[in-house]
Amino acid sequence: MNNIVTVVLDNPTYATAPQIYQYNYGQILRIQGGAFPKAVEVHFSIQEKSGDSITRIGTTADGVTEVPIPELMLENYDSIENYDFWAYIYVEDGTSGTTECKIRIPVKARSKPEVPGTPEEPELFRETVK
Repeated sequence: MNNIVTVVLDNPTYATAPQIYQYNYGQILRIQGGAFPKAVEVHFSIQEKSGDSITRIGTTADGVTEVPIPELMLENYDSIENYDFWAYIYVEDGTSGTTECKIRIPVKARSKPEVPGTPEEPELFRETVK
């Protein structure tokens, strides 16, 4: 299974990720080509220039930074249209912090899946996979 969304930073301040499907879960954003420290904050936001963001901590090893994508970014309040969300790479050294890079992540809308694990329909598939 491929839950890795890979972005190669050809431009050090802006990139676009490949499109992913709405309602995917367990997704990891992998950023290649950046010169980031071992730990960075990544601020995820549905809105590019306003609103709030969700912070996750990314880890960097051998020039590759990985961070989990918050589930809310791939639900977007059950949007019925394609949309984008953004990941801002934020580097802090204890005395200052700067936004180093912005990544646009396009999402392809799809129909909302049934909530798994209801009493009528147990999570047979997920239990089988385990």
